[in-house]
Amino acid sequence: LHADATSPRSTSRIHPTISNSIYGWLDHRQSVTLPDLNVTIDAHPNTVWLATANQGVQYGATFRLDWAWRERFPYTIERSAPEDSRDEVRILTSHTGVDEKPARVLVDWARRSREMWLTGDIRTSISTRVLVNAAWLVVSGMSPQQAAEYTAAPMFDTDANGIVGAESDRQKIMGILSMRTGR
Repeated sequence: LHADATSPRSTSRIHPTISNSIYGWLDHRQSVTLPDLNVTIDAHPNTVWLATANQGVQYGATFRLDWAWRERFPYTIERSAPEDSRDEVRILTSHTGVDEKPARVLVDWARRSREMWLTGDIRTSISTRVLVNAAWLVVSGMSPQQAAEYTAAPMFDTDANGIVGAESDRQKIMGILSMRTGR
């Protein structure tokens, strides 16, 4: 987990009553007591606890993560899309069986979306997770363009923030793919 727990963006989908009930496993006690059953369950001394979290404004979640939760996971490994596009192509081909050529089209498309996101031209980017879903559709017989219409396109706004004559984020994203595929 990595977040400023005082930020409204530091949220989780786990209900606080569930997280509260496992705090004992995650702190120095390494055990949880179930008073209704009169049972205490100890964690094995070699147990390692891991958690994942999607951080950022595009991840709304439901419940606020507080410091009690955050402090129980003091080490953070931040991950984003692989730096080398060949690695991302390899992820798509190995996880889905998609051919390398359409995998490269999808990866190039996502990388361009990430560049546009970094420069503020669009409000979000295409993740590797979305690419994997698109690759599965390509394997099923769809073109990368069709797969994008079912996976990534719906995640982008169809309006242009009230700017008349401006392209929406969805138009921009699909335009990038059209340039990549010639369709």
